[in-house]
Amino acid sequence: RVEDCDGIDNECDGTVDEGEDGAPQGACTFQVERRATEALWRIRASGVRLAADDFGTGYSSLSYLKRLPLEQLKIDRSFVRDVVADESDASITKAIFALAHSLGLAVVAEGVETTAQLQFLREQGCQAFQGYIWEDPTWTRALASSKLRAPWGPHMAAF
Repeated sequence: RVEDCDGIDNECDGTVDEGEDGAPQGACTFQVERRATEALWRIRASGVRLAADDFGTGYSSLSYLKRLPLEQLKIDRSFVRDVVADESDASITKAIFALAHSLGLAVVAEGVETTAQLQFLREQGCQAFQGYIWEDPTWTRALASSKLRAPWGPHMAAF
């Protein structure tokens, strides 16, 4: 529940120092992270499956894998794009799979567009994929703009 996250600043005894980006800093940061982590554990306990999106880029810290109740890692498309042609991307992708599998996490590959990428990813043990290899996005836009509506809602499709 979102309201469970209210009052985070109250745990900081009024000592919330904001940085230039408005984010809390200093001693309060630990409290904010602790509360957010606790909230994620409650969310998972309610049956929601959690994934680390765009893993390998941005703020995807390895420490999150230890603390957060994740079930999946989603490998960022920037690694998948050249996984067959670029040894660095292939090595990083293999390392992500090894890490995820050793932690009991499933892996989803984002941005799969070719059969060569699909084959490489399957060889690493990937069982879930996202990408244009199955369908061009123009088809999805055409479906969304048509009068055809699926019973599960206008913004979802099952393939």
